[in-house]
Amino acid sequence: MTLKNMKQEAPQLTPQQIDEKKSQIANELLFSFWLLPLGFALGIALCFSPIFFFMLNIDPIALNYVYGIITEADLKEAVLLNKWHFAPEEIAHLQDVKRVVSALLSTGAIMGFFALIWYKLRKPNLYYTAIHLNGLIAALVLVHGIVAVVNFKFLSDMWHGFLFPAGSWSFPKHSYVMTHLYPFSVMKIGATVILASAALFAISLFIIGYQQEKKKKKA
Repeated sequence: MTLKNMKQEAPQLTPQQIDEKKSQIANELLFSFWLLPLGFALGIALCFSPIFFFMLNIDPIALNYVYGIITEADLKEAVLLNKWHFAPEEIAHLQDVKRVVSALLSTGAIMGFFALIWYKLRKPNLYYTAIHLNGLIAALVLVHGIVAVVNFKFLSDMWHGFLFPAGSWSFPKHSYVMTHLYPFSVMKIGATVILASAALFAISLFIIGYQQEKKKKKA
């Protein structure tokens, strides 16, 4: 059979089928964008969890403040590393961290809720959605990974500048607590955890979608 004959025997899609195919692809792409923030929110939640602080042997005082276990007055009275108090600038930054973490986790939860509704109503193919999602996350991980290897400080400054008010995360020379409790090494591990969590989330969806696709073909 020649290539020409194969082309002639290939089924031709009708305009209606082409439109349906385009609609299906658009549905899967939009669903993957709904899921994207959820994957990163899971990583952020893990970074601000007791497990993360325990594994890295970090003083949980900032975590306790973020989740409302202690108050700002407790921060002011706390003595860290047996000799230092939080500087006013550091407390102000922790107030910003509390607001940002709350906003990011709330956004992830809301996006996850609407993604669930989208899945129930629009019924996108989870297998192809996961392929799109893995592609998006792979691109983000690749770009961030390259930048982090070349200049992690630039990456850290970029995201701090995006998430926090200008200058609120730059501390004067007399403040020591934040830089000692949360040095660059902790920031690097946190960034790795966030990217890895998003990637594992996408891979998990791909495995679930693949299993669903196999069942459809067997049916």
